Amino acid sequence: MPRIRPVLFGVIVASAITYKCRDDLLRDTQSISHRLNEAKSRLDQAASRSYLEAKRARSSYMDNVPILADSQRYVSKELVPSGKVVLLVLI
Repeated sequence: MPRIRPVLFGVIVASAITYKCRDDLLRDTQSISHRLNEAKSRLDQAASRSYLEAKRARSSYMDNVPILADSQRYVSKELVPSGKVVLLVLI
């Protein structure tokens, strides 16, 4: 009988320590998950905000410079040679 009491006490202490460690692990995991989700949402907001700001700046810059606004037409007419010119250069 005298050995039952220390064994029982040891089992109770081990169970309490195991429960406390499990509780701490779950709490820490939830905390890390929550912080990761917050960081992801902040990063997404920053990326979308900077993308929109860059897009606005680019569009306002292109509106101020007419040659950039008409760049597609300029490239197709002035820089890309037609098929006839290419044939003459090759021949």
